[in-house]
Amino acid sequence: MGTFPPHLLNYAVAKLLTNGMVVVHLEGGFLLLALLGLFYATRRTADPDTPLSAARPPLARFVLWVAVFHLGSILFILKGGTVNYIWVIAEPIVALFAAHTLALLGRLWQRTVRDLHPTAVLGRALAGFCLACLLLVPPGRLLSALWMMNWPTAGEGEAVRAMRAIDPGESGEATVSRALGWISANSSPGDLILTPGFYAFLSGRVVAGESSSTFILGMRYFNAREAAGARDDETLGQALARLGPAAPESLKQVDAQLMEVVRAMRERRVRVVFWRERRHPFYQIPELVAALEANYHPVPGQWIQNVNERLQLYLPN
Repeated sequence: MGTFPPHLLNYAVAKLLTNGMVVVHLEGGFLLLALLGLFYATRRTADPDTPLSAARPPLARFVLWVAVFHLGSILFILKGGTVNYIWVIAEPIVALFAAHTLALLGRLWQRTVRDLHPTAVLGRALAGFCLACLLLVPPGRLLSALWMMNWPTAGEGEAVRAMRAIDPGESGEATVSRALGWISANSSPGDLILTPGFYAFLSGRVVAGESSSTFILGMRYFNAREAAGARDDETLGQALARLGPAAPESLKQVDAQLMEVVRAMRERRVRVVFWRERRHPFYQIPELVAALEANYHPVPGQWIQNVNERLQLYLPN
């Protein structure tokens, strides 16, 4: 989809070390127990010489393969715009196999509970304390992070500031209904609009450029611009014109999709625009910014706020 940057290796390493370590920081204990449980489930066979595929029933083999692929979902963060939230795909597997490990440890503990030798008692107490820390510290960190979202601090992040701006008296359904009301009042079914795809789908309109996601289109633009070797003062189209026949076809396709949106905005065929003024690749595309400023105006007081963004309504001049 064009969201992978040209220098993928360096990007992948940095992304895994940042976003991946957030998962380890918050769920490391559970993840370790899950990996131990998965390892035990794959290694335990009646006969060490019997292959796993023949030793396990079909359902068990299916669950094991599902576990492996779900745990690999963290690799989806290598795609531009995807961060550690994608790990929710793996969390049911983490819970299942972490519980499996705890059950195994419980049975082992039960078999040795009769041994009242002081060394054994001390060893079990130490193991229990370590296990408790392993399981309780990550949720504690998560709860403290959630608590800090409601505590005014000088260094709070952009997402926290966005959440503070949400009207606590307005439900998410009411916000969506309000946005759909603006779209219905200023366009007809089938018209072009420039909003997140969610609103276009619900209202029966079409996102300009047939893009399923404005974010993906923005990522494609800046990745293509980097791949084309654009100078600081060059747009993607100017960089491709400078390259001439040597310009790759894939980069020309990105520019063609963008220019379809730009032409529609210049001709004011885009009836409704939701725009946000913050760091986001789509809203920084110079051709789009120029088309918006020349042909559209913001409607005072008509904006919606959610956790990620504040969207301002723009209408044609």
